[in-house]
Amino acid sequence: MDAPDISLPAAAALLDLDPRHAEDLLESLVDASPLDSVAPGRYDCQDLVRLYARACAERDEPPEHRDAALSRRLATAAASSPRRPR
Repeated sequence: MDAPDISLPAAAALLDLDPRHAEDLLESLVDASPLDSVAPGRYDCQDLVRLYARACAERDEPPEHRDAALSRRLATAAASSPRRPR
């Protein structure tokens, strides 16, 4: 998924971590500089870092792991979307 930035809940879903552990991990990446904190609870990385991470995932992660991460992310997005009245 390409997005300008990612929320903490979305990142936690992709990482399959609880939000507290995901935040600790993301903040350590902010401290090391490959990730930026663009607002409280929102993170972004440079395009080159994003492309490298995607290439590593495609090379190293089995498709079923990538599919599971995407499914968790989509479930998080669906759960946080406002409900429209019928």
